[in-house]
Amino acid sequence: MKKVLCQLGNGYTLWLSLLLISHLALGQQQFVTGKVLDAENNTPIPGVTVLLKNTTQGTTTGADGVFRLSVPDGAQTLIFSYVGYQPQEVQASAAPLTIVLRADQQTLNEVVVVGYGSATKKELTGSIISVGPKEFNKGNVNSLSSLLQGKVAGLTISKQGSDPTRAASVLLRGPSTLAGSTEPFYVIDGVPGANIGTIAPEDIVAVDVLKDAASTAIYGTRAANGVIIVTTKRGKSGAATLSYSAFYGLERISKRQEVAGGDELRAYLKSVNRTLSSVDDDGANTDWQKAITREGSSRNHHLSFGGGSPETRYQVSFGYYGQTGVVKKSDFERYTGRINLDHSMFKNKARIAINLGSVFSNGNNINYDALFQATNYLPTVNIYNADGTYKENYGRQVYYNPVALIEQQTDQFKNMNLTANGRLSVDLLPGLTYTLSGSYEFRNRAFNFYQDRNSYLARSTQGFASRGNYNGGSKILETYANYDKVFGTHDLKLLAGYSYQYDFNNDGIQGQNTNFLLDDLSYYGIGLGSPVAGYNQLAGLNTLSDNKLISFYSRVNYAYKGKYLLNASLRRDGSSRFGDNNKWAMFPAASVAWRLSEESFIKSISAINDLKLRVGYGVSGFQAIPPYGSLQGYRASAKAYYNGAYINAFGLARLANPDLKWEKTATANIGLDFALFKGRLSGSVDVYDKTTTDMIYTYTLPVPPFPVSEIQANGGEMNNRGVELVLNYDVINKDKFSWTTVLNYATNKNKIVSLSQGVYAKQYEYSGNIGGRGFSFIGTQIIQPGYPVGTFYLFPYAGQDPATKQFLYTNSKGEQVTVSKLVTPTDQRIITSGSALPKFTFGWTNTLSYNKLSLNFLLRGVYGNKILNGQATNLARLAEATAYNSSKDAIERGNPDAPMYSTYFLEDGSYLRLDNATLSYALPRTRIFKTASVYVTGQNLFTITHFTGADPEVNLSGKQPGIVGINANGIEPIYFKTRSFTAGLNINF
Repeated sequence: MKKVLCQLGNGYTLWLSLLLISHLALGQQQFVTGKVLDAENNTPIPGVTVLLKNTTQGTTTGADGVFRLSVPDGAQTLIFSYVGYQPQEVQASAAPLTIVLRADQQTLNEVVVVGYGSATKKELTGSIISVGPKEFNKGNVNSLSSLLQGKVAGLTISKQGSDPTRAASVLLRGPSTLAGSTEPFYVIDGVPGANIGTIAPEDIVAVDVLKDAASTAIYGTRAANGVIIVTTKRGKSGAATLSYSAFYGLERISKRQEVAGGDELRAYLKSVNRTLSSVDDDGANTDWQKAITREGSSRNHHLSFGGGSPETRYQVSFGYYGQTGVVKKSDFERYTGRINLDHSMFKNKARIAINLGSVFSNGNNINYDALFQATNYLPTVNIYNADGTYKENYGRQVYYNPVALIEQQTDQFKNMNLTANGRLSVDLLPGLTYTLSGSYEFRNRAFNFYQDRNSYLARSTQGFASRGNYNGGSKILETYANYDKVFGTHDLKLLAGYSYQYDFNNDGIQGQNTNFLLDDLSYYGIGLGSPVAGYNQLAGLNTLSDNKLISFYSRVNYAYKGKYLLNASLRRDGSSRFGDNNKWAMFPAASVAWRLSEESFIKSISAINDLKLRVGYGVSGFQAIPPYGSLQGYRASAKAYYNGAYINAFGLARLANPDLKWEKTATANIGLDFALFKGRLSGSVDVYDKTTTDMIYTYTLPVPPFPVSEIQANGGEMNNRGVELVLNYDVINKDKFSWTTVLNYATNKNKIVSLSQGVYAKQYEYSGNIGGRGFSFIGTQIIQPGYPVGTFYLFPYAGQDPATKQFLYTNSKGEQVTVSKLVTPTDQRIITSGSALPKFTFGWTNTLSYNKLSLNFLLRGVYGNKILNGQATNLARLAEATAYNSSKDAIERGNPDAPMYSTYFLEDGSYLRLDNATLSYALPRTRIFKTASVYVTGQNLFTITHFTGADPEVNLSGKQPGIVGINANGIEPIYFKTRSFTAGLNINF
């Protein structure tokens, strides 16, 4: 009892002591009162955060702008902050304070890189979006595309599956060409055409996306698909800083293809009085998708340090990223290093910048056919025979053990990329700066390939080995002068420059061999094969190619009173790729802007802080054709008998076209930028019309009179029109809690206007030939004037016969017929209910912060697009259910006929995805580190869609978008999409 009383006594003593201390502390407090006013109109500002510096103690002003805060005695500093205003620090006082806050113009004064120079946001006349570290996606990000996905209106980034060795496709404002890649043009630290894969995401400090031709035309022939300018981190003068970041993540498959299991397939076959042969049924229930997959993981480490004096600054970084894919043997590793040096001299009249970068990557590709076979192979057989060898049925067409496809094939790659850039800027006269920049990039890619002697694909040759090593690179010289001068209310900026670029690729060699005695040495033993007589051990050798681009460019920027803005540019490019008659072309652009918020009739409206109207028009080009595409081409042909022996011979493959010229993309853009309610609500609206003319296309010629049937020529026209909307809103901004939301929305309507020009005529072209067992028709899509890229060309599904369960189709006569009466392509129809391109895309980012805790999440999606599920079509062949597996949907439907690629398999591709959610916590500052935070991230947390396949995020670029195939004719099945969970930390010392 005494012990208990003693404990209670000690407790009461502690409680009384704390009460006394708190009472004494309160006795040492003082109350600071005051009022916060707007500097422009002298009105009270409610909701201003008043915070005692270096603490979390604070309050907010009331509706009348008045505040009252208890602070300790002595000299104390108060911080006043509110969205849209410049923060202010004031010493606490016993007398009432009157605080006057001024509107914050920082957002308008943020610098944007615009190509061979920079401008503030308020000076922009074109459609340019800037994205910084605060807006970047968090968590398991390993590339620029993963940083930006869902963040920029009109920038469609899609990655089909989660293969660590594959990059995402990037499309800006719809497709602009049928001749090649739709990827934007990248500029890194002023180096045009730089390899975006050489940059670690942690090294990026800013990304500027140039959308309209008024902004991109300064890059001429390479800018038709848009331009993305990347700026990396640079050192700052002062004490050295050290930063370290790391994360580790786990990945699991979010959804598998729904196919029948062994018992389900046996039950179906029994219901229709059919049985499996003993070869195809050993009593197994094999889940082939599970057999080729595993749990994936990713890990990342990044270390950087920087600092320097006012004259010399440095930034150095090293990074490692590794990813183990969910499909066995698929993996990727990347090592990056970067050094940025800046030095100024002669009282800052001359400045030198040096950038050195390196990246080494390696990985393992998989045979994508294994993804299809994992759903195609019968689940009624085991993976292995009794002797441990892989179970195969060599008598069946397109039928391979998926585990064996992965395990008996090695496909490795190693890439190296080294970059060096030096830039010298000299102030020659007041306002006149001359810049000389030189860059060199060296690329090396090596691959090693081996198929085992007993593998299905190489058993006839007793194994197959191939090794190759190729170099490439580019040399760039840029020299230009900038002149900036202010004449009273006139602001003039001039630019004139010259550019030279030389690129070369495929400088190397490749060898191959067959007929090996053992597999132990894999591709290392390539020289130990014994090929049959006449076997070409250098077959498949790539050939060296090179090209040059020479350019002259100029630009003028003019502003009057800071509210009437003009931008005009002109670039003349010459390329070795094009015909002798059209090697040079001009690319002009002009845009104007009116800062309405600087007019007196707008200034009187207190709700409007910034309002700017932009109008622009420009022409950019496209030159992504083979380096010798305008010249007469040859290919290896049959052997020729010469001097008593047969030798290799070459034959004509392509006719020369001296008139081949650039594709040109002209864009008209009207935009409105705004900031309202002291900057709490801001955004932009853009409307554009983009037309590509002189499209480069391969045309068919009659033989005779022409010796060959192909020629590359200019012909045709394509149009894209759309609307883009960006909204930024600070919903709540209190002393302890804040909520900001950003919405981007974009529409795009694509149309092929023409495929013909002059003597080169083409009415249409079939594309999207998925292939597959028993399918022998021309394609599932059509490229035809009046319709968008990705228009489907299919058999119209008309329902199912209730008696026979046969699928019915509507033929060209309007009759409902079964598959046996369909005629290809007579009964195929252009499907007008939707194309592979979405009607609109969107991204919605929210950031909620409470004290040191922050939650950021991104919802993104697409709407109105269609996906042709070719994999589902191949899994619906119930007539072959004793030889190949079937989907659960096909078994439920019970259609006994072989299905056709019809509208039944054309599915809604719209989806809404919680793509990224990050919860982070800022750790208290210590003697060891200045700032630190830890976070957890979930990616692909849920997807709402009607698509029945594995994942609705499919490739939306190229000539045949929106198709899920079976690994034929360039149309692949989807690598499994994953759901990942990542934990990471960021520390600044």
